[in-house]
Formats: sequence, structure tokens, C-alpha cells
Amino acid sequence: MPSSHTLQWLAKADEDIRVVELLHEAGGPWSMATYHLQQAAEKHIKAVLVELGIAPPKTHDLVRLLGLFPGTPPPQPVESAAALIGVYAWLTRYPGYPPIDETHFLNVQKEFEVIREWALKEIPVTNNP
Repeated sequence: MPSSHTLQWLAKADEDIRVVELLHEAGGPWSMATYHLQQAAEKHIKAVLVELGIAPPKTHDLVRLLGLFPGTPPPQPVESAAALIGVYAWLTRYPGYPPIDETHFLNVQKEFEVIREWALKEIPVTNNP
């Protein structure tokens, strides 16, 4: 069973995912939906680090976070997804950047799922004692 600290990170990620779901149902704003996907991806990565006994630094850099894993690095699809999603920590929150439409959001969501699925495999969450 994962540690309580790991479960706290996953619970915060679930809050971001809920915001994404609400924004998707409402038809946007897509910039904020992609921001919350980045935040959820970050929290999933940090949860895996915490489960490994590594205190995650206060950073939004997903690639940097993946670089902290000991031994075998995460699979290439996870690293690629992190590189793509990482910019949404700041890109979507400030003026002057191109708008994000639903198609763009859906592409980012697919990349998020790569990270989420990997993280949940790394942290076997079970109700069995």
C-alpha cells in the first residue's frame, strides 16, 4: 500500500483532474484545462518520487523531475509526454501566447494519460491488506 504522503499527492492530482473534467464539460477555457493537466502530471510524477523515498523539489519542470529517478529512467513515451506538457505550467497562464483550442487540449490530454498510466503502475494502489 502506498504511503499516506504518496496518497496525498495523488489526491491533489485528482483535484486537478476534476477541474479538467469540469472545464471540458463547460467547453473551456482550454488554456486553464491544459494548465491543470500539467499540474496533475506534475503531481503524479511527484507521487512516484515520494513513494521511492525522494523528496520532490519545488519545481514545475517535469523533465527535471523525471531526471531524479534512480536506476532505470522512466520509459521514453513518459519522457516525451513530460517534455510536451511541461510548458503548460506557464504558457497558458500569461498573455501573449497563442490561444489553445479544444483540439489542442485533447492532444495534451492524451499525453497526460501516458504519464498518469505510468505513475499508477509505479504506485500500486490497492485496497487489499
